[in-house]
Amino acid sequence: MANSNPLRPKRWFSYKGRKKGAGFWIATALFFGTIAILAFTGYALAGEPGRFAYGVTIGGHEVGGLTNEDASALLGARLTGLRLSYRLGELRADLTPATTADGETPIFAVELDRAVKEAMAVGHQPDSLPSVIQRLTVAAIGRDVPITVTVDRELLDGFLEKEFGQTLTLAQDAKLEVHVNGATGEATAGVTQERAGFRLDLETAARETEVHLRGLTGGIIELTAAPDQPRVAATDIMPLKDEAAAVTGNAPLTLHVDKQSWTVSRTLAADWISTAPDEENPGRYRLAVNADKAGRFLTAKNSYVYVAPTDAAFEEKDGRVIKIVASRDGVELDVEAGIAAIEKALFRHEGDGSVDLPLKAVRPEKPTEIVNPYGVKEIIGIGESNFRNSPANRRHNISVGANSLSGLVIPPGETFSTIKSLGNIDAAAGYRQELVIKGNKTKPEYGGGLCQVGTTVFRAALDSGLPITERQNHSYRVPYYERDGAGKTIGPGKDATIYNPAPDLKFVNDTGHPVIIMGEIEGDTLRFILWGVKDGRTAEQSAVRVYNEVPPPAKQMIETDDLPPGKVKCTESPHAGADAVFTYKVTYADGSVKEKTFFSHYRPWGAVCLVGRDPNAPKPDATELAPASADATGAAGN
Repeated sequence: MANSNPLRPKRWFSYKGRKKGAGFWIATALFFGTIAILAFTGYALAGEPGRFAYGVTIGGHEVGGLTNEDASALLGARLTGLRLSYRLGELRADLTPATTADGETPIFAVELDRAVKEAMAVGHQPDSLPSVIQRLTVAAIGRDVPITVTVDRELLDGFLEKEFGQTLTLAQDAKLEVHVNGATGEATAGVTQERAGFRLDLETAARETEVHLRGLTGGIIELTAAPDQPRVAATDIMPLKDEAAAVTGNAPLTLHVDKQSWTVSRTLAADWISTAPDEENPGRYRLAVNADKAGRFLTAKNSYVYVAPTDAAFEEKDGRVIKIVASRDGVELDVEAGIAAIEKALFRHEGDGSVDLPLKAVRPEKPTEIVNPYGVKEIIGIGESNFRNSPANRRHNISVGANSLSGLVIPPGETFSTIKSLGNIDAAAGYRQELVIKGNKTKPEYGGGLCQVGTTVFRAALDSGLPITERQNHSYRVPYYERDGAGKTIGPGKDATIYNPAPDLKFVNDTGHPVIIMGEIEGDTLRFILWGVKDGRTAEQSAVRVYNEVPPPAKQMIETDDLPPGKVKCTESPHAGADAVFTYKVTYADGSVKEKTFFSHYRPWGAVCLVGRDPNAPKPDATELAPASADATGAAGN
């Protein structure tokens, strides 16, 4: 029927009695698909900071949308409750996170924190677009972050062997056995037959253990036994029978170490005889000492020679070192080397049956270089001198000076100045007055005797191989400085005078490490010890050559009002003048050598006596004295 109203629009679709066209369904699918994509995108983007992206799993466990704390609690609970049950026949043993091999060491470790951290990083990139793409991908196809586990194979194998190993008959190697007839002393040897057996399949057990741990899933792990073949056959060692019986003739052996000795009888030696692979002839065997049996014997004897190591001690206060005690290695029997020495004597008949057992060092737990912040490891040099017969004030001043230097740290590259390091030399610093000779008068002055300190530091620097940059000998010979630390006379030339502000004693710390100077007094001996790190240098000093000796001048009398009239008190003994020279040679690790020659000139010095002035006597002619040394007590050291 024709359209009677031309103004009425024509209907494109009729919903009555007509089927819907393909275009309709395509449009509908696109519409709802778009809605689904938008909804999916919104779902994927809904994750907040601090929450895992949807689709993320850790070890197969869903954590999407959870917080870090929630995921850690969930996984932690699973780990705590995890139980692995190993089973072999009727035997069963359980392993949990709390199981340890020795009461302390866990058999396995599970790194949950690491896995949680890696999982949280998924979909949380610094740039928003990559983060969105990654979250969409993970939400669509998922992402599993594996859990890292560490299984101590030695401990796990030991655990399983302890629980199940006794049920299996292991393979048995052929074994050489030597017996000695107690009555005749005759030795005979035989070989036991090898035997096949079974062993636990520990490799498979370990793999299954790791799978369960990575998934935080407990369960039963069925253990299996694998055939176990012997490694040594009777035919391999049968050719050694006759030799094994013969070598017992090299026993008994006498073992020596230190002042101890023990006898290895022929019977005991025969029991120790075993076999081992011949390194020089692959595929063949040689006679050897059974390491377990001989090792137990030597270990039992170790108590007779063992010396425990000593840990180092170090104390510091107010930036000054007050105590250094070096660590000391201990000593013990070197069991492995001892077995090798016994083998040489028994099988090669080296020596006369006497075996010297070797010792080895036992390192302390706290060696010197660890207990101090400066890294000093050892003594690099020692200087000593003797001040026997010194008066009380001189002895006191030496002690104060030694304490002033003791504990100072000399940084690498720094020049050490003795005068600067001593600081003020006065009553406030604790010094006392001691006689000083100047011109033709003897008068008291603070710090008398400090040249003993300068001389001893000089000797310590020489012994350490350090460069001496400033040193001055005394103007006359002083017996205090012609002795070694024990008081034995060594002659002139190894002294160093100091006086504020000059002369000074200086040396450079060129070791590349800090140097600590420590002073000590033992009886009449003053000692300075330099601690540091040895760098391979060696220091040598030639013998002192003394020449141009000049006899002392006549005795000089000096009037004084400090003594009663006519009373005589001699303060200086006579000393000959002389020249002295020695060579200082330092050889460094790289082979380079530095030499320095120290010359000393000593003026002759006559006896000096004080005499009480008689006010009624005519005044004598004044006698001028030679200029004094910087040493405050002069030469009255004999």
